[in-house]
Amino acid sequence: MNLSFEKYQASGNDFILINQYNNNFLLNKKRIKFLCDRNLGVGADGLIIFRNTQTADFEIKFYNPDGSESFCGNGSRCAVHFAISNNISKKNFSRFLAKNKYHEAFVNRSKISIKMNNISNIKKIDNDYYVDLESPHYVRFCKDLNNLDFNKNIKNIKLNYNPKYGLFNINLIQIINKNEISVRTFEKGVEGETLSCGTGAIASSIAASFKKCESPLKINYAGGSMKVRFTKNINIFENIYLEGSQNFVYSGKIKI
Repeated sequence: MNLSFEKYQASGNDFILINQYNNNFLLNKKRIKFLCDRNLGVGADGLIIFRNTQTADFEIKFYNPDGSESFCGNGSRCAVHFAISNNISKKNFSRFLAKNKYHEAFVNRSKISIKMNNISNIKKIDNDYYVDLESPHYVRFCKDLNNLDFNKNIKNIKLNYNPKYGLFNINLIQIINKNEISVRTFEKGVEGETLSCGTGAIASSIAASFKKCESPLKINYAGGSMKVRFTKNINIFENIYLEGSQNFVYSGKIKI
């Protein structure tokens, strides 16, 4: 079977998009792992299945390279770009379903903003933070992201906190000023560092707000920058938007 796909990237976070809008079926874990494999398949940080639904413009199912399902902010922006390019959504607004929750997207020229649901599941762990926003994130503050042992930090956090809190993404962040931070993210499912992470940018921004950072926040990654806006009401975060650019890279077919 030859499977058609499109390749997208958002701040260096790359995705395979499979259009199943008119023919809904799900790939099994074995095929997802193959497609995301950078040596044997197409290669990507995640796979998006784009589907039809009666209750929104479209539905997306996002899978990590290990086949586990999750939610992805950068991947959502790519899916919205695809929907607009194929006249499935309006040019300036989309409403879509992901992980059984509805999300809205707004378009300003080449930038797409994803509106997230309210976030209140936040835990302070020593000097770190755990933030669950449809995908769980652990956030640790660092003085210098460029001169630290990234893998050693990740290993230490996983060893000490995975047994209690389960698997999560890990973000090491450095505060630049009250409106700017830099982040490096380890993504579960990828099992390594990615060039950027949308939900990681949001989780890091929320954690940084407890260190006197303010909305809007610019989040710097190796792959590019994003902007996060939010309204803080004690420990409840509302009106959360993730904004950034995204690009179609190429389309192709692969035998599976």
